[in-house]
Amino acid sequence: MPNTPAKFVTVQINSRGYAMATSEHLRLPVAADVSEETTVPIPMHPDEVARIFEGVMGMRASRLSHKLATKRDDLSDQSRKTFKTMLEKVVSNLIKACGKTLLDCDTAQVESAVATNGRRGTKNSAKAASAETVRRYYTLMTDVFEFMIQDGTRTTNPARPLLQASRAGMTYDADHVSSSFTEADEKKFIESLNVYVFEKSNEWTRRRDRAMLMLMLAAGLKPSEAVSLTLGQIERHNRTDDDVPAITVHVRTTGIQHSRIVPVDDFAAAILNEWLHLRATIRTDCLSPESLLFPPLTGFDQISTNTVYGVMVAVLNVEKEQAKVLPWEKSKGTNTLRNTYCIRHLANGTPAEVLAERMGFRMVESIDRYAKVPYRPGSVKVVPVAPPPTLTATLFD
Repeated sequence: MPNTPAKFVTVQINSRGYAMATSEHLRLPVAADVSEETTVPIPMHPDEVARIFEGVMGMRASRLSHKLATKRDDLSDQSRKTFKTMLEKVVSNLIKACGKTLLDCDTAQVESAVATNGRRGTKNSAKAASAETVRRYYTLMTDVFEFMIQDGTRTTNPARPLLQASRAGMTYDADHVSSSFTEADEKKFIESLNVYVFEKSNEWTRRRDRAMLMLMLAAGLKPSEAVSLTLGQIERHNRTDDDVPAITVHVRTTGIQHSRIVPVDDFAAAILNEWLHLRATIRTDCLSPESLLFPPLTGFDQISTNTVYGVMVAVLNVEKEQAKVLPWEKSKGTNTLRNTYCIRHLANGTPAEVLAERMGFRMVESIDRYAKVPYRPGSVKVVPVAPPPTLTATLFD
């Protein structure tokens, strides 16, 4: 079947410069100097975009089932949400910038629509998206057009050349692993965590936040995994050679990451044990629900991942003696902690098979992307700041 061209309609221009037509889905800004009547393309109906999206998700789930030798009827909710947002951005950019839809766009127009999705920047100048983000868009759009070819609504795949070109230049470097700490930066980050706490030492939420980020750094957890942990998923083990118990965390299956038991790196043990002691003193009427390791303020089911990101930004920009301890961009997100965990362990000799298991990867090859990111071998030793003697339940009164 030949490509189906986009439909066009003659519309009236209202006083606010919007193109209006009988279709409720047609509201396009137009240039100020156009005549009162103009011809604009009609966007694809949302139901049609949704149908294509569901087809692509089914195709991806089937492919993943074959790759992992497991049965998967669908992707995780978070993956679906992410891919849906990505597709909607491209569809919107195509119609706004090029006057095209998924039915009649070409390679140059797909490239332009993806390039429009920059990272957050100043009001008038967004930063260009990273090479890895662009590759993710090209991969998704290649699947979209492949589904449309199977469906009979297209005969060509304009995204495939873009994906092939991006893969040809792929390297495993700091751009591929979006952000991570070197050993020196990691020590500074932990120092900033202590400063963050003692800026407002009477707020129990700051001690909770420090313990949560330390656990993510010391066990390679995702934010979604950390905020949903319960007390029953944490296990402490007494050691004869140390007063501080060792800790392991039982992580449940999320998305394609399988369940696993992860030993928490020793440098985080003191701070986590301090938090567990303090956590036990919280009055039950302050907790909702009571079982969470990192409880939110009363009235919330759990801490949101957006809140975790906000804490990360606050720690990276913590003030100390009128100067920031870590003068980094705010764009370093919480995934920096998970990346650093993997890179540090690779640098210190942890076998890739063991590390893949601890991070929840089903394939050892998933570790390859971290292999060439510098960290500098060496252990991280932290002398935790001793809590004041008054560190009791009075913090929660």
